[in-house]
Amino acid sequence: MDDVSEDNCVVCSAWPAADRAERRRDAFDSGYVRMALKGVCDFCQMEFWRCIAVVCDSQEEYEAFREACRQGRRKPPASRRTGHELLAELRSKAAAEH
Repeated sequence: MDDVSEDNCVVCSAWPAADRAERRRDAFDSGYVRMALKGVCDFCQMEFWRCIAVVCDSQEEYEAFREACRQGRRKPPASRRTGHELLAELRSKAAAEH
């Protein structure tokens, strides 16, 4: 990674400093995401990876997530949910059962 400050970042340097954190979340949490390879600050890099990675809390949750993904692949592409949406649904179901 490059050592780039927020003031020189190709993603967030034009945004007002007070709004950068919120705008990063909105920019990278909106479905398909593209990230520039060079000139990106560490904050934008971290938010990018946070938005595309799904982290399960246990092996059971991971197995349930994998099964939900398999079932989701049977649906038409337009009605498929993101991994984050699937995981949130699994967690809400688990919380309701306990």
